[in-house]
Amino acid sequence: MRVIVLLTFTGLVFAQGAQRHSVVMARVFPQPGQVGLFIAAADGSGERPLVTPADLDYDAAWAPDGSTIVFTSESIENIPAGFRARETYKILGPDEFTEVFEIAEPGKDFEVYSEAHFKRKK
Repeated sequence: MRVIVLLTFTGLVFAQGAQRHSVVMARVFPQPGQVGLFIAAADGSGERPLVTPADLDYDAAWAPDGSTIVFTSESIENIPAGFRARETYKILGPDEFTEVFEIAEPGKDFEVYSEAHFKRKK
């Protein structure tokens, strides 16, 4: 899941630049427990999945300036059931962003697992 999220977010940053007038929404699907995050223009056009495939991702929030998005996921490969992950992406510029990956055991608070800084070479 994490690689897919990172690639999706990288595409948002590098291919389109920071979108100042975008919304992120959670959508519940007919399958039990399946919730997906979607991003769209402020007028609702251009809707597409933020994370592919859409599966147990929720609580998304943008920073007021549009530079940071954070969300929670329960779709984590090779981790026991009940664990949660929180992803935070901060856009530093059109060619650069940071990622903080936090993980929480069942019933516990999130702890930082890894931090990364991505910069596109020109």
